[in-house]
Amino acid sequence: MLPAPGQGALAIECRKDDTDVLSMLAKLNHRPTQLAVTAERALLFHLGGGCLVPIGAHATIRGEKMKLEGIVAEVNGGEVVRGVGYGVSGEPEIIGKKLAKKLLKMGAGKLLK
Repeated sequence: MLPAPGQGALAIECRKDDTDVLSMLAKLNHRPTQLAVTAERALLFHLGGGCLVPIGAHATIRGEKMKLEGIVAEVNGGEVVRGVGYGVSGEPEIIGKKLAKKLLKMGAGKLLK
């Protein structure tokens, strides 16, 4: 079982021009979590999914390498398409996009309708 993309991560929003708050928030940012969530959300975006589609994702980082696991299921759980993508941890969007394309080639697109 894989969690929803970004599950468990916390985010804080602020105005993009508020340099004082941005400076404080930068100290709280955990870069590996940011990279993992970015990959998971890129997968979701490139699959075209949203909150109502059963899509799971989990990214893990070891050194400079990232592993992204993804799953797309029918709403009733009948059919499931699952895959794994790998890449450089500093390129999370690319990893998410490549895994989305792989899952779509494996038939995930018909489960998203």
